[in-house]
Amino acid sequence: MILVEIKSINDVSRHLEKLLQEIKDGNSRQIYLLYGGEEYLKLQYKDKFLQALTDPEDTMNIHRFEGNKIDVREVISLADTLPFFADHRTILIMDSGWFKSTCEEMAEYLKHPSETVRFLFVEKEMDKRGKMYKTVNKEGVEIEFKEMEKASVHRWMSGMAAKEGKKMDADAMELLTQRVGLDMGTIHNEMEKLFGYTYGRKQIVEADVEVLAARSLEDHVFEMVEAIVGKQQKKALRLYYDLLALQKRPNDVLYLLTRQFNQMMQAKELKEKGYDRNGIAKKMKLPANQTFLADKYPRQAAKYSMGDLKKIVTECVATEEAIKSGRIADKLGVELLIVKYSI
Repeated sequence: MILVEIKSINDVSRHLEKLLQEIKDGNSRQIYLLYGGEEYLKLQYKDKFLQALTDPEDTMNIHRFEGNKIDVREVISLADTLPFFADHRTILIMDSGWFKSTCEEMAEYLKHPSETVRFLFVEKEMDKRGKMYKTVNKEGVEIEFKEMEKASVHRWMSGMAAKEGKKMDADAMELLTQRVGLDMGTIHNEMEKLFGYTYGRKQIVEADVEVLAARSLEDHVFEMVEAIVGKQQKKALRLYYDLLALQKRPNDVLYLLTRQFNQMMQAKELKEKGYDRNGIAKKMKLPANQTFLADKYPRQAAKYSMGDLKKIVTECVATEEAIKSGRIADKLGVELLIVKYSI
């Protein structure tokens, strides 16, 4: 069994490129499993492993299956069929769901597969207690694509800019990852927009990101909460008025405000129980592109006692009820909360 975790550029060069070279040298394994939340990098290396395992022009010995309705017996039948004028045939299976709900027949087959077949599994969801995972964990090569470290993502962004003949300021990279998270697919799309926007210029600066990078309602509320926590009342109110000017509903702002403080409370409790960043992200079920919040929430929550956070959440809920019952105007209700807790 080979287990590889990918969370930095160094991991890519040290592990993935080494595995690909082994395949090219004729030392391939029979089973490869690619999974994890970093979708962009995972799909890139799916293509690279496929090209290394089989000549791209050899259409007779490569087979692709995708989705949760794959006929396992058809797959096994192909696996047992001798390759056509080649050393082996390759079977790519994507998002089968077998590693989440298990597939007994395939799990058993993978214990003793035909010597002339190579399997490449690419999955989104994984249950490490299941038979499929345990079999591959024992018999094959398992590669988990985790959220990349920020420093590695910044190096990658710098490399993308260099290929376009540009240089990206450190502040611009920092702002972009703050805005959209560390998901490489999302960042790639934003970088492409920045390249177009800065056509004819060699420098990408923070102001370019400020203009182009998409800001959701949630992004605005994140910044507003940061201002509230930092007791920056004028900034918090300005951000709230900006949202109103953009025709955002006060009720939607209140919902996100309540959720932010509730998540701060959860993070504080987990931190006090001894959970680290990864543990907090997992327990709170943070999306792959938002695991940075496992650092941010505890930092914000450290400025409050647990009693203070409970009081804020309770008052947010009470304000929502007051708005629904008509006892206070929605715009004013949210404004009063912001004023009270940013003093």
